[in-house]
Amino acid sequence: IGTISLEAEDIDDGSFDSCGLVSLSLSKSVFGPDDIGANIVTLTVTDSSGNQSSGTAIVTIVPLDIIGLTFLDNTFVYDGTPKSLIITGNLPEGTTVNYTDNTRKDEGAQQVVATVAGPNYTTLILTATLTVTPADLFVVADSGLGKLFGEEDPELTYTATGYVAGDDKRVLSGTLDREAGEAIGLYPVTSGTLDAGSNYTLNYTGADFEILSNDADGDGVPDHVELIDGTDPYDPDDYKDTDGDGVPDVIEPEQGTNPADP
Repeated sequence: IGTISLEAEDIDDGSFDSCGLVSLSLSKSVFGPDDIGANIVTLTVTDSSGNQSSGTAIVTIVPLDIIGLTFLDNTFVYDGTPKSLIITGNLPEGTTVNYTDNTRKDEGAQQVVATVAGPNYTTLILTATLTVTPADLFVVADSGLGKLFGEEDPELTYTATGYVAGDDKRVLSGTLDREAGEAIGLYPVTSGTLDAGSNYTLNYTGADFEILSNDADGDGVPDHVELIDGTDPYDPDDYKDTDGDGVPDVIEPEQGTNPADP
Protein backbone atom coordinates (compact mmCIF):
# COMPACT_ATOMS: atom_id res chain seq x y z
CA ILE A 1 0.00 0.00 0.00
CA GLY A 2 1.31 3.48 -0.88
CA THR A 3 -0.79 6.55 -0.08
CA ILE A 4 -4.38 7.54 -0.73
CA SER A 5 -5.39 11.17 -1.31
CA LEU A 6 -8.79 12.50 -0.27
CA GLU A 7 -10.40 15.64 -1.65
CA ALA A 8 -12.74 17.84 0.44
CA GLU A 9 -15.46 17.26 -2.12
CA ASP A 10 -15.24 13.52 -1.34
CA ILE A 11 -16.81 14.05 2.07
CA ASP A 12 -18.65 17.35 1.61
CA ASP A 13 -22.37 16.70 1.76
CA GLY A 14 -23.61 19.96 0.25
CA SER A 15 -22.18 22.79 2.37
CA PHE A 16 -23.44 26.30 1.35
CA ASP A 17 -23.43 29.93 2.54
CA SER A 18 -25.58 32.87 1.43
CA CYS A 19 -22.48 35.01 1.11
CA GLY A 20 -20.84 32.46 -1.12
CA LEU A 21 -18.29 29.81 -0.22
CA VAL A 22 -14.63 30.50 -0.72
CA SER A 23 -12.96 27.27 0.27
CA LEU A 24 -13.27 23.74 1.68
CA SER A 25 -10.36 22.20 3.56
CA LEU A 26 -9.62 18.93 5.32
CA SER A 27 -7.67 18.39 8.52
CA LYS A 28 -6.12 15.31 6.85
CA SER A 29 -6.15 14.49 3.17
CA VAL A 30 -3.34 11.98 2.65
CA PHE A 31 -3.50 8.51 4.21
CA GLY A 32 -0.80 5.84 4.36
CA PRO A 33 -0.18 2.39 5.90
CA ASP A 34 -0.18 3.81 9.42
CA ASP A 35 -3.73 5.06 8.93
CA ILE A 36 -5.41 1.66 8.45
CA GLY A 37 -8.61 1.70 10.47
CA ALA A 38 -10.99 4.55 11.36
CA ASN A 39 -9.73 8.14 11.02
CA ILE A 40 -11.67 11.25 12.16
CA VAL A 41 -11.32 13.97 9.53
CA THR A 42 -12.52 17.56 10.01
CA LEU A 43 -14.00 19.46 7.05
CA THR A 44 -13.75 23.24 7.41
CA VAL A 45 -15.88 25.55 5.25
CA THR A 46 -14.86 29.23 4.80
CA ASP A 47 -17.07 31.90 3.16
CA SER A 48 -16.11 35.17 1.50
CA SER A 49 -16.40 37.04 4.79
CA GLY A 50 -13.99 34.73 6.52
CA ASN A 51 -16.64 32.95 8.47
CA GLN A 52 -15.93 29.26 9.10
CA SER A 53 -17.90 26.21 9.98
CA SER A 54 -16.69 22.67 10.40
CA GLY A 55 -17.90 19.12 10.71
CA THR A 56 -16.30 15.71 11.08
CA ALA A 57 -16.44 12.51 9.12
CA ILE A 58 -14.95 9.07 9.72
CA VAL A 59 -12.66 7.89 6.94
CA THR A 60 -11.91 4.17 7.17
CA ILE A 61 -8.81 2.79 5.48
CA VAL A 62 -9.01 -0.99 4.96
CA PRO A 63 -6.10 -3.35 4.22
CA LEU A 64 -5.73 -4.85 0.78
CA ASP A 65 -6.92 -8.37 0.01
CA ILE A 66 -4.26 -10.82 -1.08
CA ILE A 67 -5.25 -12.29 -4.45
CA GLY A 68 -3.70 -14.37 -7.20
CA LEU A 69 -2.45 -17.22 -5.01
CA THR A 70 -3.43 -20.89 -5.22
CA PHE A 71 -2.79 -23.76 -2.82
CA LEU A 72 -3.63 -27.13 -4.33
CA ASP A 73 -3.87 -30.68 -3.01
CA ASN A 74 -1.07 -32.97 -4.14
CA THR A 75 -0.34 -36.68 -3.96
CA PHE A 76 3.08 -38.32 -3.88
CA VAL A 77 4.17 -41.96 -4.02
CA TYR A 78 6.22 -43.05 -1.01
CA ASP A 79 9.94 -42.86 -1.69
CA GLY A 80 11.27 -42.37 1.83
CA THR A 81 11.80 -38.62 1.50
CA PRO A 82 9.69 -35.87 3.12
CA LYS A 83 7.04 -34.29 0.92
CA SER A 84 5.45 -30.85 1.21
CA LEU A 85 3.12 -28.46 -0.60
CA ILE A 86 3.82 -24.94 -1.85
CA ILE A 87 1.71 -21.95 -2.78
CA THR A 88 1.79 -20.89 -6.41
CA GLY A 89 1.50 -17.30 -7.62
CA ASN A 90 3.33 -14.10 -6.74
CA LEU A 91 3.37 -13.05 -3.11
CA PRO A 92 2.63 -9.34 -2.75
CA GLU A 93 5.61 -7.28 -1.70
CA GLY A 94 5.99 -7.27 2.06
CA THR A 95 4.01 -10.47 2.67
CA THR A 96 5.29 -13.83 3.88
CA VAL A 97 3.81 -17.34 3.96
CA ASN A 98 3.91 -19.67 6.94
CA TYR A 99 3.01 -23.35 6.61
CA THR A 100 1.59 -25.61 9.32
CA ASP A 101 1.81 -29.45 9.16
CA ASN A 102 3.56 -29.29 5.81
CA THR A 103 5.88 -32.29 6.02
CA ARG A 104 4.98 -35.94 5.47
CA LYS A 105 7.21 -38.90 4.63
CA ASP A 106 5.06 -41.99 5.27
CA GLU A 107 1.81 -43.16 3.72
CA GLY A 108 -1.28 -41.21 4.73
CA ALA A 109 -2.88 -37.78 4.34
CA GLN A 110 -2.97 -34.55 6.31
CA GLN A 111 -4.32 -31.02 5.98
CA VAL A 112 -1.73 -28.32 5.44
CA VAL A 113 -2.46 -24.71 6.38
CA ALA A 114 -0.77 -21.82 4.56
CA THR A 115 -1.03 -18.42 6.23
CA VAL A 116 -0.10 -15.40 4.08
CA ALA A 117 0.28 -12.16 6.01
CA GLY A 118 1.96 -8.79 5.87
CA PRO A 119 1.53 -5.19 6.97
CA ASN A 120 -1.41 -3.46 5.28
CA TYR A 121 -2.85 -6.73 3.99
CA THR A 122 -5.74 -8.85 5.21
CA THR A 123 -4.32 -12.18 6.36
CA LEU A 124 -5.12 -14.97 3.91
CA ILE A 125 -5.51 -18.55 5.15
CA LEU A 126 -5.49 -21.39 2.62
CA THR A 127 -5.72 -25.16 3.15
CA ALA A 128 -4.78 -28.15 1.00
CA THR A 129 -4.34 -31.88 1.49
CA LEU A 130 -0.92 -33.53 1.37
CA THR A 131 -1.15 -37.24 0.55
CA VAL A 132 1.51 -39.95 0.35
CA THR A 133 0.42 -43.23 -1.25
CA PRO A 134 2.17 -46.62 -0.88
CA ALA A 135 4.87 -47.70 -3.29
CA ASP A 136 4.51 -51.04 -5.08
CA LEU A 137 6.52 -53.93 -3.67
CA PHE A 138 6.67 -57.02 -5.88
CA VAL A 139 6.95 -60.39 -4.16
CA VAL A 140 7.42 -63.58 -6.19
CA ALA A 141 7.34 -66.99 -4.53
CA ASP A 142 10.43 -68.99 -5.48
CA SER A 143 9.95 -71.81 -7.97
CA GLY A 144 10.83 -75.39 -7.11
CA LEU A 145 9.39 -75.31 -3.59
CA GLY A 146 8.48 -78.73 -2.29
CA LYS A 147 9.40 -81.72 -0.17
CA LEU A 148 9.40 -85.51 -0.10
CA PHE A 149 6.30 -87.16 1.27
CA GLY A 150 6.36 -87.42 5.05
CA GLU A 151 8.95 -84.70 5.61
CA GLU A 152 8.43 -81.38 7.37
CA ASP A 153 7.67 -78.37 5.19
CA PRO A 154 10.73 -76.27 4.37
CA GLU A 155 10.67 -72.49 4.65
CA LEU A 156 8.63 -70.97 1.84
CA THR A 157 11.02 -68.52 0.24
CA TYR A 158 10.45 -65.61 -2.12
CA THR A 159 12.12 -62.72 -3.91
CA ALA A 160 11.04 -59.12 -3.30
CA THR A 161 11.80 -56.09 -5.49
CA GLY A 162 10.72 -52.47 -5.44
CA TYR A 163 12.23 -51.31 -2.15
CA VAL A 164 12.87 -47.55 -1.99
CA ALA A 165 14.99 -45.20 0.11
CA GLY A 166 17.30 -47.88 1.44
CA ASP A 167 14.49 -50.14 2.65
CA ASP A 168 15.06 -53.87 2.47
CA LYS A 169 13.52 -57.18 3.50
CA ARG A 170 13.31 -55.95 7.08
CA VAL A 171 10.15 -54.00 6.23
CA LEU A 172 8.41 -57.34 5.65
CA SER A 173 6.77 -59.35 8.38
CA GLY A 174 4.90 -62.65 8.35
CA THR A 175 5.43 -65.65 6.09
CA LEU A 176 4.13 -67.27 2.96
CA ASP A 177 1.73 -70.17 3.32
CA ARG A 178 0.45 -73.00 1.17
CA GLU A 179 -2.78 -74.82 0.65
CA ALA A 180 -3.23 -77.49 3.31
CA GLY A 181 -2.58 -81.14 2.46
CA GLU A 182 0.03 -83.88 2.76
CA ALA A 183 -0.86 -86.13 -0.15
CA ILE A 184 1.45 -86.29 -3.13
CA GLY A 185 0.65 -83.47 -5.51
CA LEU A 186 0.80 -79.71 -6.09
CA TYR A 187 -0.36 -77.07 -3.60
CA PRO A 188 -0.61 -73.33 -4.37
CA VAL A 189 1.72 -71.10 -2.36
CA THR A 190 -0.17 -68.07 -1.05
CA SER A 191 0.95 -64.74 0.41
CA GLY A 192 -0.07 -66.01 3.84
CA THR A 193 0.57 -63.45 6.55
CA LEU A 194 3.26 -61.61 4.60
CA ASP A 195 2.91 -57.87 5.11
CA ALA A 196 5.05 -54.95 3.94
CA GLY A 197 3.60 -52.25 6.17
CA SER A 198 1.58 -49.21 5.21
CA ASN A 199 4.26 -47.70 2.96
CA TYR A 200 4.04 -50.53 0.42
CA THR A 201 1.32 -52.22 -1.58
CA LEU A 202 2.16 -55.91 -1.83
CA ASN A 203 1.93 -57.28 -5.37
CA TYR A 204 2.22 -61.03 -4.99
CA THR A 205 2.95 -63.73 -7.58
CA GLY A 206 2.53 -67.27 -6.31
CA ALA A 207 4.00 -70.63 -7.21
CA ASP A 208 3.30 -74.33 -6.60
CA PHE A 209 4.56 -76.40 -3.71
CA GLU A 210 5.07 -80.02 -4.72
CA ILE A 211 4.98 -83.04 -2.45
CA LEU A 212 6.98 -85.84 -4.09
CA SER A 213 6.79 -89.56 -3.57
CA ASN A 214 9.33 -90.94 -1.11
CA ASP A 215 10.70 -94.37 -0.22
CA ALA A 216 12.41 -93.82 3.11
CA ASP A 217 13.32 -97.50 3.70
CA GLY A 218 14.26 -98.31 0.10
CA ASP A 219 11.95 -101.31 -0.16
CA GLY A 220 10.50 -100.12 -3.45
CA VAL A 221 7.16 -99.22 -1.89
CA PRO A 222 6.40 -95.50 -1.72
CA ASP A 223 5.90 -94.26 1.82
CA HIS A 224 2.38 -93.03 1.12
CA VAL A 225 1.44 -96.52 -0.08
CA GLU A 226 2.93 -98.08 3.05
CA LEU A 227 0.81 -95.78 5.19
CA ILE A 228 -2.28 -96.90 3.29
CA ASP A 229 -1.25 -100.55 3.62
CA GLY A 230 -0.52 -100.17 7.32
CA THR A 231 3.16 -101.10 6.98
CA ASP A 232 6.20 -99.27 8.35
CA PRO A 233 7.69 -96.91 5.75
CA TYR A 234 10.99 -96.99 7.67
CA ASP A 235 11.34 -100.84 7.80
CA PRO A 236 12.56 -102.34 4.49
CA ASP A 237 11.22 -105.79 5.51
CA ASP A 238 7.75 -104.56 6.33
CA TYR A 239 5.61 -104.24 3.23
CA LYS A 240 2.41 -105.74 1.91
CA ASP A 241 3.04 -109.06 0.14
CA THR A 242 -0.27 -110.87 -0.27
CA ASP A 243 1.13 -113.95 -2.01
CA GLY A 244 4.29 -114.13 0.13
CA ASP A 245 6.59 -114.32 -2.86
CA GLY A 246 8.89 -111.63 -1.51
CA VAL A 247 7.77 -109.07 -4.07
CA PRO A 248 5.70 -106.15 -2.71
CA ASP A 249 2.15 -106.06 -4.05
CA VAL A 250 2.59 -102.56 -5.43
CA ILE A 251 5.52 -103.68 -7.59
CA GLU A 252 3.99 -106.86 -9.06
CA PRO A 253 1.64 -105.06 -11.49
CA GLU A 254 4.61 -103.06 -12.76
CA GLN A 255 6.34 -106.36 -13.48
CA GLY A 256 3.26 -107.88 -15.06
CA THR A 257 2.71 -110.41 -12.27
CA ASN A 258 -0.25 -111.12 -10.02
CA PRO A 259 0.24 -109.97 -6.38
CA ALA A 260 -2.18 -112.70 -5.23
CA ASP A 261 -0.37 -115.54 -7.07
CA PRO A 262 2.89 -116.80 -5.56
